[in-house]
Amino acid sequence: MLLTFPQLLAFSLLAPLALRLALAAFFIVAGITNLARGRDEAADRAVRETLRVPLRHSARYAGVVECVLGVLFVLGLFTQIAAILAMVYAVKMIVAREVSEKLHVFARYDLLTYVFIFACSLAVLIAGPGAFGIDLPL
Repeated sequence: MLLTFPQLLAFSLLAPLALRLALAAFFIVAGITNLARGRDEAADRAVRETLRVPLRHSARYAGVVECVLGVLFVLGLFTQIAAILAMVYAVKMIVAREVSEKLHVFARYDLLTYVFIFACSLAVLIAGPGAFGIDLPL
């Protein structure tokens, strides 16, 4: 079957860029939100009780990781590694929402949001960084 708008294929490198920037926006906003919350006793308690990990300042650590992922997606640097980490993040948050009510402190967004993050990350992993990325396909 013929394409309806074959001229749009000229912009095929912009689709991964749009996905990358959407992921970057999500991770930067989520990271800044976690960093702005500061030390969250409820989050620390949830991590200690549910995961049995004695972690302090868990919201800050999560915020730093989310901001770093967002910056990597904006720059298009280590894009496939960042996409894998984002997929792990999405799966972790989906499991956290389903396993324990206490971990809803971390998984603040809706389940569909994390499925969207997983799907976009998978698409970026397969398609590459797209236009204006530092990574180059070999």
